Amino acid sequence: MRNYLLYIVVVLGLHSSIFGQQTPMLNHYTLMPVFINPAYTGFEGTHNVFINHQSRWAGFEGAPRNFTMNYNGAFGKSIGLGGQITSETIGAQQNIAAGFAYAYRFYTEDLKMSIGLSTDIRNHSLRASALTNPLLQPGDLLVQEMADGVLRFDAGLGFFGMYQDKFFFGASMPSMLHARLDEASPDVAYTPDNNFFRQFIFQVGGILHFDDMQSKLMPSLVARSLLNAPFAVDLNLIGSFIQDQLFAGATYRLGGGNGMGILVGAGFEKFNLYYSYDVSFLGFQQYSNGTHEVSIGLVFGKEKRQFQPKTTQYKSIDEF
Repeated sequence: MRNYLLYIVVVLGLHSSIFGQQTPMLNHYTLMPVFINPAYTGFEGTHNVFINHQSRWAGFEGAPRNFTMNYNGAFGKSIGLGGQITSETIGAQQNIAAGFAYAYRFYTEDLKMSIGLSTDIRNHSLRASALTNPLLQPGDLLVQEMADGVLRFDAGLGFFGMYQDKFFFGASMPSMLHARLDEASPDVAYTPDNNFFRQFIFQVGGILHFDDMQSKLMPSLVARSLLNAPFAVDLNLIGSFIQDQLFAGATYRLGGGNGMGILVGAGFEKFNLYYSYDVSFLGFQQYSNGTHEVSIGLVFGKEKRQFQPKTTQYKSIDEF
């Protein structure tokens, strides 16, 4: 039964790999918005390295696994640059992506804004085990197409803003433009298109500072509509304690079967460690050990992070 379900997942994954890119959602975006929005690149005024591993539907053979390494940093007063490498496996499918992000920041007296652009080159392929899987029909054209790999280019756009370190908001359109870089097989139907306004991730939230307790709370809402995935809304609440030395949070997800998760973390000078565990309310959860995600963050640079407990008053752009 598990193999049959896995076969369905792989076939649907093959279709989405060629005809529409589904953006992987890493749950730790609550503390690392750069995972879902290129406009956050360099937003904190520091240089950051994030290493993330996500294991979804643990317990299922061939369940999705994602490894991501991200760098983003601030250069001067206005420029943010970053890069990201992602490797994802879903059953016999292997997806590898390398990307670059650019962001431009500008300021008013109380508002800090950023516009960002991301570009990716993605390769979607099958591992050799897929060609010998007895569940796959011999001569399947889609499998043959993927056996040699499909090379794609994607570009996304986003913006992010923060008002007096008390309110933040952002939106991104991942894979807004995409195109195949290799030659499509004449035996497999493929029609180039674009994803303008067909995919979006919207984020809004606040930061409640408790200076006497050296703590803060960050409630937020994230709504997303991605290709080949149901519309979903995340309700998040993250707490930071003892000047960002301890973190704890929870997420309740509406859509896609609903679900919830918890997050814990710790900060040690310029080193941060986070772990989260998610479960779905769908029936298959009884056969799964849930979703596990671990992130390691390294921070370099002299400027304080924007989410420090004390409110930062931004300079107007004329003062730089």
